[in-house]
Amino acid sequence: MTGGCLFQSAADVKGVGLLYSRDSFVSRSFSDCASTGKAALNLNGTIVHSVFRITPQNAIMIEQIVIFFRLLIGGLTVVIVTGCAPLGCKDVVMVSRARWGARTPKEINFMQTPVPHLFLHHTAMSECSDFASCSQMMRTIQNLHMDDNGWDDIGYNFLIGGDGRVYVGRGWNRVGAHTYGFNRNAIAFSLMGDFTNKVPSDLMLNTTKEMIKCAEDGNHVMPDYKLHGHRDAGCTECPGSAFYALIKTWPHFEGGPLPGYTCRGR
Repeated sequence: MTGGCLFQSAADVKGVGLLYSRDSFVSRSFSDCASTGKAALNLNGTIVHSVFRITPQNAIMIEQIVIFFRLLIGGLTVVIVTGCAPLGCKDVVMVSRARWGARTPKEINFMQTPVPHLFLHHTAMSECSDFASCSQMMRTIQNLHMDDNGWDDIGYNFLIGGDGRVYVGRGWNRVGAHTYGFNRNAIAFSLMGDFTNKVPSDLMLNTTKEMIKCAEDGNHVMPDYKLHGHRDAGCTECPGSAFYALIKTWPHFEGGPLPGYTCRGR
């Protein structure tokens, strides 16, 4: 399910019949998405409605429909929901944590948005080319970050695979573990692969630009935000010399060393 979909996930009907998405990190109902997003609804495997616009008026109606189906079917109603998709995300295929098989975070901390910084990284690991291999890479990176590094979760906010999909890490509003000194006031995208000697594919670059637009349109970054490579904040080769040379030509770019530049970890 693509086109306007920010999240594609299984969610529960909870509480007083409001529909919540586990993968948006902040529990929200359809009403919370009113006038800001699009959604798709699937009840127990049967598509009820494809992508549609959420408004203050139909949000309440949708929630009433969900309550009705829950009473009709009984028990847990499985729903596929895509919630609160900013307009800039209309061409992004987002893979939820549930879909790529994420572990439960040890702890979750939220940060205030919009933020003044957006960092680009590379994973400096193997590339992936399809949903299966990229999902496996996501699990590998999460295990590395949680088990070897001792972090609460996978470090990045979002990762971009060689298949052109965006894989949800910590999401828009969670404190990350990606750039020392900037984890509470920056969002980080990481491209899967090593881009020291070559630039990412056009597919990955186009997705990265769409995600930057999504961050702008969704008010996740400040209007005068600065775009950086990881190396601008610390002594690392990330996001790879070839990729870094490219992003230096992009709007909002500001090179380092940034205040607080350090050779410490993340």
